[in-house]
Amino acid sequence: MKSHLREGLVVKPKPGEQKHSKEPSSLQCMHLAVVACGDRLEETLIMLKSAVLFSNRRLCFHIFSEDSLKPEFEKKLQEWPSSYAKKFEYNIYPITFSVGNAQEWKKLFKPCAAQRLFLPVILKDVDSLLYVDTDVLFLRPIDDIWHILKEFNSTQLAAMAPEHEIPKIGWYSRFARHPYYGTTGVNSGVMLMNLTRIRNTQFKNSMIPSGLTWEEMLYPLYQKYKNYITWGDQDLLNIIFYFNPECLYVFPCQWNYRPDHCMYGSNCKGAEEEGVSILHGNRGVYHDDKQPTFKALYEVIRDKRWYATENLCSVPRLGDRMLAVTSAFGIARSPGHRKVTAWHFPSWRRCYIIFRKNCVMFATAIKMYEVYALTWRRLFIQYQLAGRMGEFPPLSFF
Repeated sequence: MKSHLREGLVVKPKPGEQKHSKEPSSLQCMHLAVVACGDRLEETLIMLKSAVLFSNRRLCFHIFSEDSLKPEFEKKLQEWPSSYAKKFEYNIYPITFSVGNAQEWKKLFKPCAAQRLFLPVILKDVDSLLYVDTDVLFLRPIDDIWHILKEFNSTQLAAMAPEHEIPKIGWYSRFARHPYYGTTGVNSGVMLMNLTRIRNTQFKNSMIPSGLTWEEMLYPLYQKYKNYITWGDQDLLNIIFYFNPECLYVFPCQWNYRPDHCMYGSNCKGAEEEGVSILHGNRGVYHDDKQPTFKALYEVIRDKRWYATENLCSVPRLGDRMLAVTSAFGIARSPGHRKVTAWHFPSWRRCYIIFRKNCVMFATAIKMYEVYALTWRRLFIQYQLAGRMGEFPPLSFF
């Protein structure tokens, strides 16, 4: 089935033709893949919106979804303003599994999540792509993580962040009943892949002495370990890279910043120094009140207008104000105490650094500043409504 990626449009293919991306466009854009099933429509759209808002180069979206969601995706994406529609192209694919039992794969961990394992097989004409879960938000241009592909050595073909920074409190190091990568395992919610290398590699494994291709390996690997895995396809990826560690590039935690990095104190040093680059709101934190900072930022990007009319760079003493917010943003009560403690959400620091470099010329920073300003306001209101203003820092923001 042949498909042409177009601005805000998908041209319906003729029956019997094979899928492939329109080559000139495909070569010029950064490929982003996501799998959405069940109730993940809104999350996926907010993730794609954050990608479009903050990225510089053209994007090619590869959206894998249930048939029932396809019309909704098409409707929503075509409602986006034309000036933003020019920044991306998209294609929507059905959920398919080339080997094994489709129903088994579909039910592995979360609905349809195992589809990511088959991206190298399905997207044969795509050289490299970034896969993300639906509950991801981009807080800086995709261009920046895309550059990591150039840092791969001759054997590396994928990149992920560690599942945890501290082995003694990591899940894999405490509970895993199967092999996993490194000392803490890796998290597959943000995964950069060189698909060409994956397709051309023979992978070492625990099943036969010789190597297997990616597609040959998937179902036997699942059959061998299915009674020992908890996190589905992520566990299978950990097993693969346990036996093939030379194939994996590990990028720092700010590229996959999750509640685990701030629930038990701050344990992502990269985010403290450079700010959060990609926010991963797993554990459903966008939709409950356990992590109000994550939820507020999700809601701000969800509700954000496409066009910002304010010239935010003209705010007096902007650098001083951003620095103040850097140190004061995100306040929560210590368990059992009235004491005020920092929530360790350092994205404000990165935003401040961006503005120090070039506020007037860097349009991304203007959008980013608006997002963070609205996030701060939303949190202020949440604390006010909860009657917890004594815990919120005295800060005259505007």
